[in-house]
Amino acid sequence: MKTFRLLGTWMLSLMALAASAQTQVSVVDRPAGDGYRAPLHGGYLKKLPVGRVQPQGWLREVLNRQRAGLNGQLGTVSAWLDKHNNQWLSDQGDHGWEEVPYWLRGYSSLAYILDDEQLKQEAQVWFEAVLTHLKANGELGPSGTDGDPNTPDLWAKMPMLWALQTYYEATGDERVLTAMTNYFKWELTIPDDHFLKGLWQSKRGGDNEWSVVWLYNLTGNESILPLIDKLHRGGVDWTMKDDLPNWHGVNVAQGFREPAIVQDDSHWQTNVDKSLWPAYELFAESAWNYALVTDDRNLPAGITMTRRDWPADNYPFTLESVPLQFTAKGLRIPSWGFDQTGMTDVLPTRFAPRATEEETIRLVPMGAARLRITAFPKADVTDGVDPDCEE
Repeated sequence: MKTFRLLGTWMLSLMALAASAQTQVSVVDRPAGDGYRAPLHGGYLKKLPVGRVQPQGWLREVLNRQRAGLNGQLGTVSAWLDKHNNQWLSDQGDHGWEEVPYWLRGYSSLAYILDDEQLKQEAQVWFEAVLTHLKANGELGPSGTDGDPNTPDLWAKMPMLWALQTYYEATGDERVLTAMTNYFKWELTIPDDHFLKGLWQSKRGGDNEWSVVWLYNLTGNESILPLIDKLHRGGVDWTMKDDLPNWHGVNVAQGFREPAIVQDDSHWQTNVDKSLWPAYELFAESAWNYALVTDDRNLPAGITMTRRDWPADNYPFTLESVPLQFTAKGLRIPSWGFDQTGMTDVLPTRFAPRATEEETIRLVPMGAARLRITAFPKADVTDGVDPDCEE
């Protein structure tokens, strides 16, 4: 029987099972107001300051593993975080561009949530450097241009703004508010024809926009509000019908404001013991190229679920410990293989022949597998076009 990971509803089932197995839920009073100053209009959800909610159970175990793993130790490994001649630690430098802010944004959150003194001290080194190397015109971080020498590179500063917001939430350091206010006033002086131009900026300007909203809600300084419209004008249109302004995966994630950024780097600092951080290539030992047999509701036909005991180590993300498993029926698609890069090829079209013999396949929630199929094609596509496959 083949094992795959299953998305969506089944992941929610796992989360619900974890919650019911470990603790009780308390209902508290709704905070007064929505946290948005007029003329801004907020919604029903508000981000709480970092550390206000404390993880327990499997989620805390995941964070502890991150702290002990590459996330918490990346500063000793990655060449981008090498402090020698780093752009974010001085007014000069030759490395660190977007890599430092990307890392610091998550690293500092981990430090404050776990209240880890060592991690907090390391984060403080970087925040101190940012706040003590501010330009007279208000610019923060390393200066640079994007293509045109008159077009400042603003992209790498956007994740650093988010990191500074986290730092302020944890420490209350008023220098953050002053630095961000002066930075936004500087952005307002950039001519529109040189604002958010270049490779990434126009696709990811929403991150900058949210930082303006965050700061205004804290300070009420109306002088920065025009920057929201300026950022909106300079950005691409993510509301366009039947298409996207850019199909680069990270741009889509940034554009829709989802914190789903994965930074993978293969550069090492000098003298790093690489044996401490082995790299692996994983290959499937059995067939994976299946189409799901579905019923008249377009759901997996005859799917069954099995519950198992919650793991004693609070870590349900392995095939051996995952507490929810499912079985379904599938048909092999022999022509579905790998592309020229070694990655799984695109989903087969409805014309790709399916095997005739049904097989039982085992499905698990997405976090419990290392090799994963994001989406399965349908087995029966004789009636019309398979909506999950292109022609």
